[in-house]
Amino acid sequence: MGDCLEDLYPSGTQYIFEWKFSTSTNGEVVWNGITDWAGGHIWYVTISNVSLVAAAWLDISPVGTASARITWATNFVDHVLEYATTLPASRWSTVTNSAVTIGDRLSVTMDTGPSNRFFRLRKP
Repeated sequence: MGDCLEDLYPSGTQYIFEWKFSTSTNGEVVWNGITDWAGGHIWYVTISNVSLVAAAWLDISPVGTASARITWATNFVDHVLEYATTLPASRWSTVTNSAVTIGDRLSVTMDTGPSNRFFRLRKP
């Protein structure tokens, strides 16, 4: 909501935007947008049949002084956990520790070492 062109025109453009997502009566996602111009014009836009795709999200927490637990949602069971020691990474290595299911999360416990590790989930 607001003047989305404000970064380009700090004094304002008189264009006002407001967007909302909702669920229609048949279960599809509907995007409702209002675009106004303070000079007297108004446009109403509705876009339907939008597919929302869940993004993989890693949670990392310490376990004791020498380990870390990495968890992610079970709906990403078909993804591979990988790590790199630098970013940007020229090479990613697959984590070979077995993942266990705890509720609706997959969990891997890794030993921490002296070098940095950066993790990602990748769908092969």
